[in-house]
Amino acid sequence: MIFLQTARLLLRNLSPTDLDALYDYRNNEGCARYQHWENTSKEYLREWIERYAQSAFLSKEPEQHYAICRATGAADGQIIGDLSYFYNEADPCITLGYTISYRHWRQGYAFEMLRALLPAIQNAYPQTDIVALVEKENVPSIALLQKCGFVEEGFSEKINSCIFVKPPVGPSAPNRKEAPPMKKHLSKIILVFALLFFVLAAVLFVQAVLGSILFDFNYTETLVMLGAVFTGLVLLALWRIIDLLEADRK
Repeated sequence: MIFLQTARLLLRNLSPTDLDALYDYRNNEGCARYQHWENTSKEYLREWIERYAQSAFLSKEPEQHYAICRATGAADGQIIGDLSYFYNEADPCITLGYTISYRHWRQGYAFEMLRALLPAIQNAYPQTDIVALVEKENVPSIALLQKCGFVEEGFSEKINSCIFVKPPVGPSAPNRKEAPPMKKHLSKIILVFALLFFVLAAVLFVQAVLGSILFDFNYTETLVMLGAVFTGLVLLALWRIIDLLEADRK
């Protein structure tokens, strides 16, 4: 059964005819690099296809798998990747996983499929987070998720993966706390003020040196200069502390 169709792709149930192509890319080193497949033998994949060949689209079954296929040309209907869909009812969220065959990389297929799939999920489950797990070394996949509106919300040491979430949409979606603009850029603001104090200290230093040469030494300017240096150092330390805390949070 076909569930989604785009200009170049369609999403359908898995079929026994997908076995050879599935076996080919799941045993490719490039495709397997960031995946956690436990078994990629033909016997296992044959059973896996049979087990999930009747997956319903966007149901509340805990685990579902679909075939991503070409929708045009001579290879119409041929599998070029697969999509995994996990529904967690206990802590309502939907986790997605996807693989595109190495034979079809760099053609925008993953983005094209996600761009069609995500609105369908959000229409069916408007109050549910959509989650994707990706290893931090998998830069192309991270860029793809960010392009699709996912936000990084943490890191799991257990599975060595970054946690990306696409928040719910609509008026009934729970509010997520986002840092106010001032707080969000606090470290940058503090750094700017620290640099301004250092510039002020430098100006006062030059003025004090010239004053001591041409005129009487001005102790007031010297104290102001030292105060500016001290304030700049404090702000610089505060900026560094905030920067480190932000890095730990990520």
